[in-house]
Amino acid sequence: VLSTDEPGGVVRYTSDGSRPTASSSVYTAPINVSTITVLRARTFAAGKMASPTVSNTYLINAPAALSIVSLATDPAHMFSDTIGIYVEGNNGITNCGKKANWNRSWERPASMEIYDTSGARLVGQEIGFEIHGNCTRNLKQKSFELKARKVYGDNDFSYALFSDKPLTSYRRLLLRAGGQDTKSLLRDVLGQQLLIGRMDIDRQAYRPALVYINGQFWGIYGLREKMDEDFVENTYGLDEETDFDTIDDDLTPMAGSVTRWNEFYTYVSTHNPADPAVYAYLKTQMDMDEFINYQIAEIYAANTDWPHGNIRFWRAYAPSSRWRWMLFDMDYAFSLNTGPGHNTLRQAMSTKAIYAYHSLILRKLWTNTEFRALFVQRFAAHLNTTFTTARVTDHINALSGAISPVMPMQIQRWKAPKTLAAWQTELTKLRTFANKRPDYVRSHLKTQLGGLGTNTLTIQVEGQGQVAVAGVPVAGGYSGLHFLSLPITLEALPAEGEDFSHWLETGSTNPIIT
Repeated sequence: VLSTDEPGGVVRYTSDGSRPTASSSVYTAPINVSTITVLRARTFAAGKMASPTVSNTYLINAPAALSIVSLATDPAHMFSDTIGIYVEGNNGITNCGKKANWNRSWERPASMEIYDTSGARLVGQEIGFEIHGNCTRNLKQKSFELKARKVYGDNDFSYALFSDKPLTSYRRLLLRAGGQDTKSLLRDVLGQQLLIGRMDIDRQAYRPALVYINGQFWGIYGLREKMDEDFVENTYGLDEETDFDTIDDDLTPMAGSVTRWNEFYTYVSTHNPADPAVYAYLKTQMDMDEFINYQIAEIYAANTDWPHGNIRFWRAYAPSSRWRWMLFDMDYAFSLNTGPGHNTLRQAMSTKAIYAYHSLILRKLWTNTEFRALFVQRFAAHLNTTFTTARVTDHINALSGAISPVMPMQIQRWKAPKTLAAWQTELTKLRTFANKRPDYVRSHLKTQLGGLGTNTLTIQVEGQGQVAVAGVPVAGGYSGLHFLSLPITLEALPAEGEDFSHWLETGSTNPIIT
């Protein structure tokens, strides 16, 4: 039922996703809705501006396994040869070998609604949207960037959309399909979700969702944060116009300028971090812990589309700020196009032309004994905790289990994955990676260290608390392989209300020992 209290007002509506105009259908009687339908309505009155558009999606017999994102827009915005953003069309530019409209950075107006699995509407507002990605624009199922702007009504998406982040407001969101990983749809998500609560790193939040456009099923997507200057602004409360630089892998500034990065990179290139004074200075210029975490995450996951691409970094202008790296686009990780034995550590330090620029920092830092020990022992601690076969397998099962009920719809819509059996085969491939990868990584580290051996470190805790092993918190009962002949730092972390007494082996009362 549609109504207006505007004297002389006429309600006009559409059901094709377009915004009602003065020539749209006039509402005269209740509308019967029996299938998934988007209705958009406005009031028109002589001599007055038309009202804002009201949009509602009626999700009749829609699956309730995942949240639902409904987009409504004029079909021409999607499919017109001239202005459509989803078609090859006749007004395109060339990218990744294909000339098409979808390569344009065209933003189109739309209505967006987000519903949770109970059917409650969490968000409903007018937005701008455009195609997102690089070569994935050539795939049939494309990703979208969602933009909140004042011109549409609201400058933010004001809702706590992600359970793994405390934020309640976003300026930009992504509806990300599987990207290059059309086989499992999960690799990028897995690479980031594994790190929740395990390391300090700039990563994207995730909420699985079904997308409908103008009432038509559009597939399984991940609702994600956008990993760019808006992420920095949102996460750290900074202003992209005045407070920080964000740099893309081709050294294009996404915010600010590249000047300070070039100064930093020149210093790294022309100085020897093996000198303790140089290394101490670098620790004031880059967040060394976060850099190590970032490298560990990419190397463990065996991301073969890195470090020559998919790298971004940022730094605030405050004097005490340091460079941090941003984790995104891990589609080529977890054995998409290689096996679990891929030596990604060697690739991360390669001097080949394609890798040399971005691998230089790790190569230079590796010459410093303090860095090398911290990197290797922290990696070992994560292999014993964060990246155990059981934990990674649990994540694979949980992520795949969430989308499993709607996978037949995805396959029917896009043939990506091709079949349900092909998807299950890909999940088996991921579980095989989880099983075999830790031993391969230990071997790669051992080789890079010149053949150092390992031994088992065991930690017991009397009372309540944890111990940080090379910066990785572990509980009592921890036992795992670490590298011999390299220092390892332990820090006692008493639980609230507890005090640290001493280390049994040495009698030291200092909570930090090496």
